[in-house]
Amino acid sequence: PGSGKSTLCAALMLRGWRLLSDEFGLIRPDDPQLALHPLPRPIPLKNAAIEVIRRFSPDAVLGPTFAKTRKGDVAHLRASLDSQRRADETAQPGQFLFVQYQAGAATQLEALPQGWTFLKVSTNSFNYRLQGAAGFRAVAALARRCPSHALIYSDLDQAVDAIEGLWREAAYPTHGAVE
Repeated sequence: PGSGKSTLCAALMLRGWRLLSDEFGLIRPDDPQLALHPLPRPIPLKNAAIEVIRRFSPDAVLGPTFAKTRKGDVAHLRASLDSQRRADETAQPGQFLFVQYQAGAATQLEALPQGWTFLKVSTNSFNYRLQGAAGFRAVAALARRCPSHALIYSDLDQAVDAIEGLWREAAYPTHGAVE
């Protein structure tokens, strides 16, 4: 919480990337492709992120702001029409990005080792332990298959540019799926 994931996810979607979810990725461990299943619902933006996204994209469709909730002020950004239309279309994971917003920080992008990726993904999985060996194999396969980076940012445009640069370097054919 508070790392800037939803804000960055919203910005990527507003730049044309497909939204799968801003909260989690659903993967079936028995699927040999380990495809991500989308859940493109509205993105909850909190506090300062609401105005950040309004400035980033004046055409963004935001619902009303609910003031003083237990998470502060909250407004929901509508998922793009393309993301909604493609809700039944799975996506192949291509990269892991571990995001941290830090006010005033220069944009930093650092490659991470597979072992670190495995630990981070397995500890952030809802039912990893319940899946047993199948969960272990799925997370290990994803960590081997998908390069991983840490992104520290304070400027949303620079963060989006850095991610798009990663995508171009990897030579993916289209915009990526956003988690």
